[in-house]
Amino acid sequence: MSSGTNEMNGEKKKSGGDHKTPAGPKILVVEQMESARAFLRGTMAPDILNAVILEARDGWTALKMLQKEPVDLVILDLEAPFSDRAGILSHIREKTADKPLIVLADQVNAELLIGYKADPLVWFIQKPSTASEIHSLVKHLLGL
Repeated sequence: MSSGTNEMNGEKKKSGGDHKTPAGPKILVVEQMESARAFLRGTMAPDILNAVILEARDGWTALKMLQKEPVDLVILDLEAPFSDRAGILSHIREKTADKPLIVLADQVNAELLIGYKADPLVWFIQKPSTASEIHSLVKHLLGL
């Protein structure tokens, strides 16, 4: 059963499952392009059937969402429109310090991640990435 609601310019979607099954892990996807968000949602099915996918089009929206609702995993595209990419990354990490963070970035933006290399919960995937690469990492980080 799918549901969709707008939440602070973001969206909440349930990936698979039915109304009798308890919700699975909450995953926040931060990506400006709808087609890329759809791609990322697709990487989480069918094995992560009960995941609740929260979506934000930008980092500031993601921060507002994180203030209201905790998540189990964040997937952050550093190509999303941020005036301060390093600041958004830092703020999101502060809000989710005990949760995994997957950062999608090109080589140029990879320089922003240097300070996070010692953090075992921050994972970098260089763009372009494959669905299987993201899928495997999400499953691993959520213990599925």
